[in-house]
Amino acid sequence: MRQRRRLVAVLLLSAVVLGAIVIGVVVVTRAPPLTPAEVAALAARAAARRLLAEETKNLAGVRRLVAVPLPKKEGAPAPGPAGSLFVSPLPSHQVVGFVPYWELGSLHAGDYANSSELVYSGVCPSASGGLLKTSRDCSLGLGDLGSSGFQSFVADAHGAGDRVLLSLTTTSTSVIRALDAKPAARAGTLAPVLVAIVRTYDLDGVNIDIEGSSAADAHGFVGFVSALVGQLRRLDPPGEIVIDTYASSAGTTGFFDPRKLAPLADEVFLMAYDLYSPFNASANSPLVSPTLGYSVIQSLIQYEKVMPAGKIVLGLPLYGNDFQTASAKPGASAVSSAPEAFSYGAIAAAGYPPRWDVASDTPYSVFRRAGVWHQIWFDDAVSLALKTAAASELHVAGVGAWAFGMEGRDSGLLAALDGGAAPQRASLSPPP
Repeated sequence: MRQRRRLVAVLLLSAVVLGAIVIGVVVVTRAPPLTPAEVAALAARAAARRLLAEETKNLAGVRRLVAVPLPKKEGAPAPGPAGSLFVSPLPSHQVVGFVPYWELGSLHAGDYANSSELVYSGVCPSASGGLLKTSRDCSLGLGDLGSSGFQSFVADAHGAGDRVLLSLTTTSTSVIRALDAKPAARAGTLAPVLVAIVRTYDLDGVNIDIEGSSAADAHGFVGFVSALVGQLRRLDPPGEIVIDTYASSAGTTGFFDPRKLAPLADEVFLMAYDLYSPFNASANSPLVSPTLGYSVIQSLIQYEKVMPAGKIVLGLPLYGNDFQTASAKPGASAVSSAPEAFSYGAIAAAGYPPRWDVASDTPYSVFRRAGVWHQIWFDDAVSLALKTAAASELHVAGVGAWAFGMEGRDSGLLAALDGGAAPQRASLSPPP
């Protein structure tokens, strides 16, 4: 009996010791609390997974709208439009065409018939709030306002039922910061000058295409735009106001703050181009990005979280980028500092066989010139039809392009922007 009690005591003691050891092991191996940075990283990864799932879901809907079978093998010949681009006409929507001053003579009847409004680019602000006349492009854009070609352009646009807007454009950091530093004063000087041009040449509003590069200037830019729009509304209430922003702006912290800019404008022109990688040949305007790089569908999803879909116009390219590359392999490393841009008309005339990139749903061509490999990535009627379908699938106001005239005589690109239906003429509903 005594031995049995002793055995029980020994067993109990062993259990206690073993429990202590297990508890000790648990205590030693317990993970420390996550740091705020780690919590943020986990949240970012979860958000990325949700965004990719949403992008994939929308892509399936987009592809159902387009009638052209798409290659499934990387590098297969790019599909050409066979008959209609769309399974059935998409709902009528706005089509906005930018027209830089050097393309005025390139427009043809289709550019007017297939658009809702045309944006003349343009004139440049000066640091003092006037218009810059010393820069070549600025002086030519301003000077061409008085030309017979510009007068014919406005008359033809209005004859087709299109609005014509004047674009105020600059990428100068020094000018942008000067405008931001004294927004009320600079807007007070600039607005009457713009309104005078709008009235003199029978235009229908103003496009603000001021493109900065620093997040530090974002707050000041909102202040300047708010002051300028307030002055424009006061001086010319019927005039339409459109603000251009980068495709990445709704998903990152940068120069544009779409959430604060959207209430100031009738429409926001989302520039979904120049989304290529600086390190390798890549798509100018990818429909999707499996690695969650910048893409058209991703940008639309993010923009709709910060502004009404009915204010968004998806901006698309009628040009492509020619990369000098280390090899002929699709997406090879770039060996030049930056790609060279060419209009679609020039790319088509060059005659290089187009291939299809299945990751971005865009075409590209590979060729060798003067001993150097080149890859030119661009958009054609099929890839533009997919992006127009994306705009329809996500219910935005419409699509637009930089720039009309660059399509050459290829009416298929304009048909892709229209979605198989007559364009919806722009209506103006200024905010109260």
